[in-house]
Amino acid sequence: MDHAAAGPPDAGSPGAQSLPGCYRHPDRETGIRCTRCERPICTDCMVNASVGFHCPDCAAGRTPGATGPAPSASRP
Repeated sequence: MDHAAAGPPDAGSPGAQSLPGCYRHPDRETGIRCTRCERPICTDCMVNASVGFHCPDCAAGRTPGATGPAPSASRP
């Protein structure tokens, strides 16, 4: 009997999970997400960040929360 390793499931087979599409290019499946806003991004949209990749909007500071770390509460 041949016990060759099975490849990844076909897109049409039961149990196959499809990847989300890039938020700017919905026809491009991607497993990459912006480390700031968590939106799916393709390789054309990802921008290198100090940690991971950002989407173009977060890299340009155009999304909520993209202005830097949350301010710390001042202590009395």
